[in-house]
Order: sequence, then structure tokens, then C-alpha cells
Amino acid sequence: MNGNTAENTVEKSGALSPVAGQLIRNSENGHTYRMLYISAEQDSPCWWIDVDAESNVPRQISSLDLLSGLEDGCLTAVIETAEPVEEDKLSPAMKKKRDDIWKVISGAVSQEPQIYQPDKRLAILRQIEGVANTRATNLYRYLGKYWRGGKTKNALLPGYSNCGGHRKKAYSSNPGRHKTPGSNGKILTEQDFQNFAYAIDHHYLQTPSATLSSTYNWMLGLKYTEKDTDGKVQSLPPDELPSINQFQYWYRHNRKNAESLRKKEGSHKFELNHRPIIGKTEMTVFGPSEKVQIDGTIGDFYLVRRNHREEIIGRPVIFFVKDAATRMCTGLHVSLDDASWNTALLAIKNSAEDKVSFCRRYGIEIKEEDWPCHHLPSVLVADNGELSGKGVETLISRLGIVVENCPPYRGDLKGVIENNFHLCQGKLKDIVPGYVDKDAGTRGAADYRKDACMDFDSFVAALIRCVLYYNKAWLDEESYQRTPEMIRDGVNAVPLDLWNYGMKYCSGAPRMVSKEDMYRVLLPRATAVVTERGIRFQDLYYSCEEALQEGWFTEARSRHSYKVTISYDPTCVDHIYVSDKNDRLLTCSLLERSVPFRGMTSKDMELYQEENRKQKAAYTASMNQANAELQQELDKITRKNAGQKASRAKIREALSKKSIDVSRKEEADELSGAAEARRRQNEKPGTGTSVGTHAGDSLYEENGAIQDSLDKALRDAGLF
Repeated sequence: MNGNTAENTVEKSGALSPVAGQLIRNSENGHTYRMLYISAEQDSPCWWIDVDAESNVPRQISSLDLLSGLEDGCLTAVIETAEPVEEDKLSPAMKKKRDDIWKVISGAVSQEPQIYQPDKRLAILRQIEGVANTRATNLYRYLGKYWRGGKTKNALLPGYSNCGGHRKKAYSSNPGRHKTPGSNGKILTEQDFQNFAYAIDHHYLQTPSATLSSTYNWMLGLKYTEKDTDGKVQSLPPDELPSINQFQYWYRHNRKNAESLRKKEGSHKFELNHRPIIGKTEMTVFGPSEKVQIDGTIGDFYLVRRNHREEIIGRPVIFFVKDAATRMCTGLHVSLDDASWNTALLAIKNSAEDKVSFCRRYGIEIKEEDWPCHHLPSVLVADNGELSGKGVETLISRLGIVVENCPPYRGDLKGVIENNFHLCQGKLKDIVPGYVDKDAGTRGAADYRKDACMDFDSFVAALIRCVLYYNKAWLDEESYQRTPEMIRDGVNAVPLDLWNYGMKYCSGAPRMVSKEDMYRVLLPRATAVVTERGIRFQDLYYSCEEALQEGWFTEARSRHSYKVTISYDPTCVDHIYVSDKNDRLLTCSLLERSVPFRGMTSKDMELYQEENRKQKAAYTASMNQANAELQQELDKITRKNAGQKASRAKIREALSKKSIDVSRKEEADELSGAAEARRRQNEKPGTGTSVGTHAGDSLYEENGAIQDSLDKALRDAGLF
């Protein structure tokens, strides 16, 4: 391969239409091919050449095999990173060499696809061989160089820069100070230098844990031994061994460079620990809010539930937003959810909202000038994590925020924000129980969960206090470079002072947008249900004036409930935001029935609902027992009455004599005791016989007999 390619591959979706001159990597054999000719007809062959092989003969591949290989990932397009050749910097000799070769092969390479076909190619080269007085073997070499180099004229330039060699140093005596008698040390030869290079390349750079000392010992055991007559390996005498100082000296002067460090520690660690530090973050921005940095991490404290303090809820996720120009902490978001796109957006939302109301939510009263940050930035610097993906386009198009994602493991590119976690949590670790120290998880270390005592709201309030302290009092004279104007005006390297100075004198880019646009982009979305009782979301009910006027709830009751898409703030359930038919964002507030939950977070509601489900599940057993007892008692009563049921004939006879209304009245009298009172009134005092004349006695007796017969019939019928 000619060294003009990079390992960066184009995504598969963009590699399904190869073009002539493109590099294609074959993952099966690891070789890279240069596309030479692609036929417009599907069944016609395509031609490519292996740039990793020594052969100058192109190979054939079918169009179907090429496309299928690109689709299944076996073949991938490779981005070419060859630097353009500047014509002005070419020497006359190089230009003449290039032009002479081009005159010879220009007529042949233009005959496509005949030049790639073996039988026709030979005939073409035979004609050139006779005219140009050049052998066919040289023509093949020129063609291979032209094809591998991308089918450009400059691919024929001679590689003079690859010619020559390093001058060798030869010594007749050992340079430097004299060695101690009996210790290792010798006059180094070219073979020793080769051994040094072999040890560095094959052990030091290939083994992550290897040191120069261990590499030196590895080299002595491999290169500076001999076998005795018994076949046993013996080390050479000290005067025939290079010393470790000689080995280290050679490495420092020949191999200790940026490329060796990069191979030894990898690109990520090299950029993080060894790259040159020649710039300052604040020198690349013009003023406050032009560029901010955002990052999230897992907090160093275990927290407990607010109403069940014996239950541990784990460690929160903390997001900070920090201004690059002034070091001002402009936003803060703490969550029990994992770091994600939504939690990062809520941190950006916090940086653009009023901090007075935000702090009041956690019982902290501040003034506007204590934390005067309520702006959106122009540029947002993040790592390649939460703020990567398609959602970034929404930030750019709707809010005008440009997102710059740093490469993975490059926290040094966000040094302003990285230090903020240590500054804020460092103030709490010696005071707040539940801090997770560095020895967490090691054998014999304390279980820091047992010391937890702070709930979520208290932890957020403590972090806010730390942020206010940092913004107002943290002096950063060592790392912050003040301008001469700042020194002249007496501006301290305190974030709040720098912010106020920058807002007044510097041309930053603080921007304010409407709440509607901000909520549409930065708040997470969900689905709510419009019912006759209100807009239901998370078992809470909301309403707004527009919903009442337009009859949303009446429609839901008369027809059926329906779903709507809403935006909501997970940090407070007091409001949700619904888009109406005109695409306006309507603010809906809690209805009276849901007011007891005001001020809670979405996570609080989840915990409440979970607790409610647990209590219902625990009560189910008691409810089932009570239901079983009820069914048994009802069954007893039913069986008792079924056993006393009168025959149908008696019921028909009773119905023929009296109506239901009469029976109902008489039963009511029986239940109220009126019938029994009449009987007692008709009895003679002291004798048990009726009082009155004989005729009256007979009448009473006859009526009483009729009544008794009727009562008996009704009782037999089971009617009372």
C-alpha cells in the first residue's frame, strides 16, 4: 500500500455506490483495493487492483458481488487522506520524470475497459513497447503505480523522499564516563542498535505494562545469551552486555518521540496526558454565554427516600453547565434517572431559566444578581455521549445552538467543566454522610450506604449552595488569564465578577428565547389522555382555560377519551404543556383534586404510585377474606328461605283472594307491630276473652278467625 489512506471507514449507508478511484477494504483478507473501472451495466464486470500486493495486474469482480459485499459489511469504503501535491514545490527533475512516463502510458490508460482485459492489454502494451522503446515489464510497473495512486498524473512522481538512509555512528572506544569494573557495558555496534530497536518494537510498545527496565531484561535474556557444551543457556560476560544506561540513552535519543508514546499508551491516553498545552479556553471566546461546556457524572453520595429514610435510593446523576469565558456555573440538574439526552436537555433548560424561582423550589431565597444566568449559549461543548444523535439537529434548527462533541476519553478538552464536580462535591464530602470514597468496593472498605441520611431535595439544596459559593467567591487566579483591561479595572478572577464584566464590556452571545420554543425543544415529551375529568398524566389531572372553552372534556365524555402529546418538566409536576390545533403551546395546571401533589417531581410520583400499588396488593388478601365470609353468610340465608318456600298452588290461591298491595300493607303492619297491638286490645282484661255484647263478640270472633286463616295462608306461602 502506498501509505496514502487512513483507517477511517465510511458508514455503510454511504458506501453502496462505489466510484472509480475509490478505496475499498476487504475485511476477510484485510487487503485494500483501488476501484479502477465500474461498468454501468449490472452484468458487466468491474475492475480493481490490490494496493497491498506487489502485483501490478488488475483483478475482476462482478457488480453483484461488489454491491452485496458493501451491503453486508464485508467490503467497506475507506477515506483517502493523501495530501495534495503542490506543483510549485516540485523540482524540475521530478516533473520531467512524471511527464516522461505519462507520455508513454497516457494513450494506454485511456482505453477502458480494454486495458484491464488480459488479452487486449497485452496487445496495447506491445504497440507501446515498439514505439516508446520501453520493455513491457516497465510498462506494467508504470501502470501499477498509476492505478494504485488513484489514476492521477501525480501518482507517477518519483519517491525521492523515501531514498537514502540514516548515518551510523561508529565508536572506537566506549563514549561517556567509565563504567564500574564488573558491571554491564560495552562498545556498542550496529548489531546492538538493532537489538535495541527489536526490544522496543516487539516488547515495550506491544506490552502495555512493560517498562524500559523490564524491556532491557527481556532483551538480555533473548539476544545476549549463548549455549554451553551441555546445551544450557548462559548469559554473556558483563563486558559483552550493553548497560541499562546505554539502552535508555539510545531510546531517549532515537525512539522517545510523540509517535512512540502514542503507540505505547494509545491515542486516548497520549492526547489526555502528553499532548502539548499551549492554549487557554477563555482566549478562544469573546464573552459570556458564547460557548458553554456541559457534562454529567454519577454523584459521590448515597441518598435516602424522603418519607422512608431507611430505604436507600442510590446515587444521583449530576449535570453542570459552565460558561467557558467566565467559568460561571450557569446550569444545574440533578436526577435519579440515568444520564441521557433528556437529562442533558434539562440541564440546558435550567441554564436558561430564572434562578430565583429555581432556588425557591428548594427553600433557598436569592436575588437576581446572585445568579444572573438565564440565557442560551451559541455553542455547546459536550462529550460524544448524551448530546449525540439526530436530536442535535433540533437544537440547531429551533434554538440555534451549535453542538461540538469531543472525542471519547478526552476530558481534557472540557477542562472547565471537569473540575466543577470536584469543587462542588469536595465541599460536601467532609460534612455530608454517605460519601463514597476512593476505596469503595475494595476488601475491608466501609459500606458507605449505611451512613446515608440525606434525601434528594436536601442534596440538591446543598449543591445549589455550593454553586452559589463557587460563583461568588471562588478565586481562580492560577488558571484564569485576565486581560490587561480586567487588571486595570480591578476585576478579580471570580466567576460572578467576570460574568458581570463580560456582560457589560465584552461581545459575548447571550441569547434569550421564548418559553414556548425552549419548552418544545428541551422538555421531554409523553402521551396524556383527555378524559371527562381532565387531562390525565401520571395519575394527575390538569386543565387550562382553552380546554374548557373549546369543550375538550365534554367531547371526551360524550364520545370517548383521546390521547394528546405533551411536554412536561420532570423536576416539577405542577404544569404540563399541550399543543393546540394552531400549534400554540398551552400551559395546563393541576386541578383541585390533584393539588395535594403540587411541588413533587416525576420521580416522586413514580415512587408514590409504586407505594400505592404495594398497599393495594397488600390489602387484596384481607378483601378476599371478607368477600369469602360474605358469600358464606348469604348462602346460609338463601338455603334457609329456599327450604321454607310454599307450593305454587298455595301462592295462586293466596293471590286470588287478595292483591299484592293488601298483603304488602298487612306485612308492614306485622313488621311494625300494629297487628299484634290490635289482638291485645280485643282481649278481655284478666280473662283472655273479648269484651262487648254477644253480637259484637260473635262479630269479633268471626273477623278474628278470618284474619287468622289469612295470616296462616300467607305464612305457609312464605310471604311473611
